[in-house]
Amino acid sequence: VLNRGEVGMIASSTKVGKTWAMMGLTFCVLSGTPYLGMDCRQGKILYIDNELREKTIHERTRRLCTHHDEVSTTKWMPFRNDFMYITNRLEGATVEKVLSQIDLACEQQDIALVIVDPLRAIIGNESDVELASSVAHQFLACAERNNVGIILVHHFPKGDASSKAAIDRFSGSGAWASTIDTVMTVTALEKDDRVRAWLENNLSEIWPNCNSIDSENPIEDASPARIE
Repeated sequence: VLNRGEVGMIASSTKVGKTWAMMGLTFCVLSGTPYLGMDCRQGKILYIDNELREKTIHERTRRLCTHHDEVSTTKWMPFRNDFMYITNRLEGATVEKVLSQIDLACEQQDIALVIVDPLRAIIGNESDVELASSVAHQFLACAERNNVGIILVHHFPKGDASSKAAIDRFSGSGAWASTIDTVMTVTALEKDDRVRAWLENNLSEIWPNCNSIDSENPIEDASPARIE
């Protein structure tokens, strides 16, 4: 899906769970364990957060540790040095600042994957075709020179985008999706009978320890979505 030296983009509507999805991927890359049934090569992570409070990220990290077999709370210490976290929430950031943060981190460590969350916090007019193309190519060049995978977290425009092809759902210029290497969309699903049946048959595969959480019915707690 994404190799080192390439750039990917993931997008969804607001509050569907993009950041949770990317933090879940972070733990799978750190531990070299499968993500949503797909194998991950183990490597170091740089997470550049442009929106959430640092306290929020640490709390989510703690919760993920509690429910991840390989990176559980008792096993987290060996992975701490492989997880670099930068917050730009208070100072703000630009594309140039984020690119320099990536370059510096990759000079210091052999980073395998960088997650920039969200993209809209560091750009101006995301509908500007020339700007979108320029920024996309800057990230492509950064990924290439540092031999690192980069995922840009983006969003859908307001309104129903479900009827559009996955590559056309990104907010702003179409240059975002057409320029970078991999595009992923996350679409929330209604928990109807068909989705419940799928969860009953597959939840334990993509969430191996789902029955260990403090819940009488993990399926009711799950927030199903389709990733394309």
